[in-house]
Amino acid sequence: MDTKQIILKVKNISKDYTDEFGYTNHLLEDISFEISGKQFTSILAPMNAGKSSLLKIIAGLQKQTRGEIGFNSGSNCNCIFIPAKPTSLPWLNVEKNIELLNKPGSGFNVSRDDITRAIKIVGLAGYEDHIPNNKSLGFRFRISLARALAAQAKLILLDEPFNHFEQTTKKEIYELLRAIHVAEDTSFILATSNISEAVFLSDNIILLENKPSRVLDDVKVDLPFNRNIKILTDESFQLIKKKIENTLKYNPDHALDSFLS
Repeated sequence: MDTKQIILKVKNISKDYTDEFGYTNHLLEDISFEISGKQFTSILAPMNAGKSSLLKIIAGLQKQTRGEIGFNSGSNCNCIFIPAKPTSLPWLNVEKNIELLNKPGSGFNVSRDDITRAIKIVGLAGYEDHIPNNKSLGFRFRISLARALAAQAKLILLDEPFNHFEQTTKKEIYELLRAIHVAEDTSFILATSNISEAVFLSDNIILLENKPSRVLDDVKVDLPFNRNIKILTDESFQLIKKKIENTLKYNPDHALDSFLS
């Protein structure tokens, strides 16, 4: 592999924490993987297995106990972390929410053209002056995504943002993310417990076992790069999903019902 193409290297990352009773708990244990070139990777693991902590460590929002995070630009992460809960402000319109990137001390200097282009990419052209409804999770996610694109992030980290979306919105966002991944020079890492979600969105899947979380498998997703939601019923899709289910089934530390369908 050409190391010049590696944009992220996660090496032997472990994370311990002390609970309220003073006991040390091992959340993540010796996790290693690489993101090379333009890639959509899912971290697939049960609920409460430390996926969010792993993403926050990559983004520099948490500190690992052991191990190293490296980027092609050295120690600096040209990445944006999008948390599970929307970060757009419901009293600001779409454009003003994205302009928050330029607040003092943020380190960003995003142009009007960058903002306009990002709004168009996520499908919000014509809604620049719209005030997002607090309940419109899909709309607010598009704002967060536009903010990351306007910042020209090379890596966008998605922390289980779809769990509370209704099904139609969820499928629309899935297709939007794949279209962006195809068209833009941006890589993604998604934390999820949803097997179908991981298979549809990803080029490869890092499957973690739990307590503590370790890498159980690295699954390559051999599906068309440019895909739409109809592929969920294809045999090729079902075979990859079945492979993951079988890996979990034969691992005694896993229960399939700890994953969403």
